[in-house]
Amino acid sequence: MDEIEQAAEFRHDVIHGFVINQVEGTGEAEMFRLIYGAVTPSNRKTYRLTTIEILKAAVRANKIGKRSLQMATGLQDLVASVTAST
Repeated sequence: MDEIEQAAEFRHDVIHGFVINQVEGTGEAEMFRLIYGAVTPSNRKTYRLTTIEILKAAVRANKIGKRSLQMATGLQDLVASVTAST
């Protein structure tokens, strides 16, 4: 699984998951998420999530976004140079 797919999976867990257990002050929660098309309880994903993991994911997402913008800028510069030379 590449970096973007992992980030997307994590995002789905955070956004679409439900807290089923949390101890105040630990920064950790036990969560579950129903998998798309799930019709039985076996089609759910149970996981633990911490505030540290969320912060690390935010840093990774920022780096992915920065690389995407750099790539778009590079393509824009390439198109401009090709257009100018014709």
